[in-house]
Amino acid sequence: MNQEEQKLTSIIEERLEAEYFLVELTFKNQKPKPKLTVLIDGDQGISIDKCAELSRWLGKQIEEQNIIPNAYTLEVSSPGTDTPLKSKRQYIKNIGRNVKVWLEDNQREVGKLEKVEDSLIVIQPEKKGKEIPPLMEIPFDQIQKTKVMVSFK
Repeated sequence: MNQEEQKLTSIIEERLEAEYFLVELTFKNQKPKPKLTVLIDGDQGISIDKCAELSRWLGKQIEEQNIIPNAYTLEVSSPGTDTPLKSKRQYIKNIGRNVKVWLEDNQREVGKLEKVEDSLIVIQPEKKGKEIPPLMEIPFDQIQKTKVMVSFK
């Protein structure tokens, strides 16, 4: 994390109310102008209005503190449905939903997220035939990425 990202992460986390959290912050020094992308989520989700409010506030902070001296693009949003889970709070928020977990050994597991503990998640794998497989504990350090599976039922 570069100096700008550290400074921005710090001021955003200080500003966020308890039910909201920073998922990811990326600063790309690209042409024609740099781009700052901020992903925010909440324990109960986050509204467009809240993202807009944070965007206006953050833009003002960047200008007042001269964190990014030149023109830049600022994008503040919530993570999309196709964005992998990045924080423990996101896992907790999605207990009871179906997830696809990519493991370090290139295996994939699909099932219902049942529980989140300090160092692992517990999923109920999908049924194979008529048998219900046993609960599966997956340590966070063995997870490459996890995505929530969107259901249209």
